[in-house]
Amino acid sequence: MLHLFQTGVGSDLFYWRGNTYLLVVDYYSRFIEIAKLNSLSSATVVEHLKSILSRHGLCDTIVTDGGPQYVSDTFNKFCNEYGIEHITSSPRYPMGNAEAERAVQTVKRLLDACKDPYIAMMTYRATPLQNGLSPCQMLFGRQIKTTLPLAPQKLHPKTMDSREIKKKETGYRNYYTANYDKSKRAQHLPPLREGDGVFVKDMNIEGKVLKEDSRPRSFVVETPKSIISRNRRNLVKLNKTVSFDKEIDFPQLPVSNEKSDLHLSQNENNSNAESSNNVITRSGRISKPPDRLNL
Repeated sequence: MLHLFQTGVGSDLFYWRGNTYLLVVDYYSRFIEIAKLNSLSSATVVEHLKSILSRHGLCDTIVTDGGPQYVSDTFNKFCNEYGIEHITSSPRYPMGNAEAERAVQTVKRLLDACKDPYIAMMTYRATPLQNGLSPCQMLFGRQIKTTLPLAPQKLHPKTMDSREIKKKETGYRNYYTANYDKSKRAQHLPPLREGDGVFVKDMNIEGKVLKEDSRPRSFVVETPKSIISRNRRNLVKLNKTVSFDKEIDFPQLPVSNEKSDLHLSQNENNSNAESSNNVITRSGRISKPPDRLNL
């Protein structure tokens, strides 16, 4: 969006009250755009994205999940024509598109709390963030008029110090990152290389790293079932090499040299079992019926 929108955007689809919506959030200003979808096709998503970009300008990157609307040839063609780098988050790792996921939860709460969805979105865009500026101020350089009373001078365009904004943004992001890592006891994971054995947590299976994936912090892993892509957080490094080409060695039972004595003992057991009404099971075990009193 303008020169601020060039840092990148996140996009996601969400379901609300029987309808599916497209959401786009600017990473710099957290300005959110939503559009109601009449179809879940990739062409419909691209059409709404073009409409949003025509109002705010092109972005450098767009981050999405691996949904069918975003991995189609239609979407790839759109990104190539508009010169946008498309980044997809790791499978089964929604935190890879965390900005859009948080924006979806924010929008749902706003829409549930307000009868008029347009007033809800307008109020959010005019509400100051933790850096003291609203998404509209960071995006357009001025505050917008809403249904709430506001002094006229507050609506005048204002020059913003980008260095001061960046300093505030970096400060509170580092603060929240440190608190999150402390509460979750986060640790730096050991690096993975080609051929390393790993345990895939969400599949409960072992695998072997083939290469580093194009997605951020993701790896292509070979498992006995298929070749998958997973985020580093879903992989546990093993202190052994995993291979799927080994032949299974079945254990062999020891063979006795006294074959005649073995056959003789088996014949004696069979004859004794038959004479005493015993039952020989399929495994060769002799099942003896219990003794009961004939009263």
